[in-house]
Amino acid sequence: MEAVQEPVRNKKQLESDERWMLAQRIVRSVKFSRADRLSEMLLCICRLHLAGRDEEINEQRIGIDVFGRVPSFDSGSDSIVRSHATRLRQRLEFYFMTEGIQEPLHLEIPRGGYVPRFFHPEPKSGREDHAPVALGALL
Repeated sequence: MEAVQEPVRNKKQLESDERWMLAQRIVRSVKFSRADRLSEMLLCICRLHLAGRDEEINEQRIGIDVFGRVPSFDSGSDSIVRSHATRLRQRLEFYFMTEGIQEPLHLEIPRGGYVPRFFHPEPKSGREDHAPVALGALL
């Protein structure tokens, strides 16, 4: 279920927002602790999203703000943002399978864009931990 909240308007609201606190925990995690650019990218897109500025979260903006590219950089020939986004998605997935497994709120960056999605994961049933059993094996 998607967590929907109003945009944050100031630093105090940002620092007390559960979504921002999650992003902060993620970048302090073991998997992100030595990945400065990935951490910076995650915080940049989360900050823009939480401020209600999703339309600004694009490859060009990330290239300029996070990777120091000039405003006229050609994202078609410079894939730094796309390659880092792939690694960021992988590390987020790993975080929520390990250190962040108990997090009540999750975060993902859906493929095809850079806007983060915050959501409350569905509770897992006990059957998911077991290998599927064919119906014939039960008879």
